[in-house]
Amino acid sequence: MKKIIIITAFALMVASVQAYAAVQDEKADSLLGHRLSEQLRKTEAQTTLAAGKELFKTGEGLSKDNVDAVKLFRVAANLGSMEAQTILGAAYLSGDGVQKDIPEALKWIQKSAAQGDAKAQHLLGVLYHEGSDVKKDNVKSLKWIRKAAEQGLPSAQFSLGTMLSKGYGTHRDETSAMEWFHKSANQGYAKAQIMLGIAYHLGKDISKDDILADQWLILAGEKEARDDLEKSMTPEQIAEAINRAAEWKPKPPTKPDPESKP
Repeated sequence: MKKIIIITAFALMVASVQAYAAVQDEKADSLLGHRLSEQLRKTEAQTTLAAGKELFKTGEGLSKDNVDAVKLFRVAANLGSMEAQTILGAAYLSGDGVQKDIPEALKWIQKSAAQGDAKAQHLLGVLYHEGSDVKKDNVKSLKWIRKAAEQGLPSAQFSLGTMLSKGYGTHRDETSAMEWFHKSANQGYAKAQIMLGIAYHLGKDISKDDILADQWLILAGEKEARDDLEKSMTPEQIAEAINRAAEWKPKPPTKPDPESKP
């Protein structure tokens, strides 16, 4: 009798293990299917986005190519592509490939920005600063531009430096502004390089240094300002600036500290 009970218990245990394994196999198949479906969705979004970018030309309004491109951007945006969402929002903002529609533009730009797209965050910040298509709000502008800058977007880093130097949405902070101008310039962003060239020459918010000023203006390709500056420089100083510019290499953006406050 005892032997029968043991055999029965063992059989029940085996059956339970087999049932559990079957459930786990079903879950694994479901998870694999979900992952494959997600990967296919992303691939489709990327392919559709790329096709749209091949057709799209900024500033050509409602040309057939732009209209067709926007249709592709909308498909990719609905598939979850943040880049497509940002481009679609910008298209509605400018009227390229679609009738201008500010509410629709903001819907897509905000959707992309909220998911972490740096270009959308920067664009949203600029819109809040300009106050032409949305109610002007420099506090919100600073918030979104900072998010984009902290992701390493050089144009946003330049914008953040400008906001901080002017005191838009916060108190003026020239020291932090110069740090952001340097981060942007170090990635090769010409506007930031010109800003540094002027700042180093004037000694504004930073120690005057005409060699550094000339170096940044050389890198930015700003010939007119450089010609004016070099009138007050010695040949040795100019040669040093040229050498430094020749040796200069862009620096990749540093990743934000995960422990830092937003």
